[in-house]
Amino acid sequence: MLRFVNDFFSNEPISTVGVDFRSRNVVVDEYEVRCQIWDTAGQERYRTVTNSYYRRAHVILIVYSVADKTSFENVETWLNEIKMNASLDIEIILVGNKIDLEEERCIKKEEAEELANELNIPFFEVSAKTSYGVESLFMSTLRNMIDEKKKNKIKDLKSNNNQNSVVKINNVKNDKKVNNKSCC
Repeated sequence: MLRFVNDFFSNEPISTVGVDFRSRNVVVDEYEVRCQIWDTAGQERYRTVTNSYYRRAHVILIVYSVADKTSFENVETWLNEIKMNASLDIEIILVGNKIDLEEERCIKKEEAEELANELNIPFFEVSAKTSYGVESLFMSTLRNMIDEKKKNKIKDLKSNNNQNSVVKINNVKNDKKVNNKSCC
């Protein structure tokens, strides 16, 4: 989150206490998107606080460390939390972080890809330290959300129901605003 929003990385671990929030405006193709990112703490003691944030999310990134077997084993636990607390149409993405620690890697890329394929969810590997893959992870996710919004907009126009807002989009090319109420 910090690498994407502030292009910042610290070698000192920064533990999230409860929930941390950041936002960034980005241009994706011809759209300006305000991206709101909520980082929830992974510790058990914060679960009751963090679970409530799943309900209004449009996308959830399950991030594990490629150098920490326990974090990968916890992916199933996070999936169960999401199933119990998030909407049914939530997009889930599996993200392997810390690929800069190749010598310490204990989760092979193929193993994570296999899990993502079984779950039918997208998979990315990134390094917050080097910034490798971070921008493409978020931009790809935003492009998918915009494509979904376009599909929903067409569906909404056909059914004359324009209430299903997913992403706030401003068309940058011709500066026409699509009037929606929520952000990603």
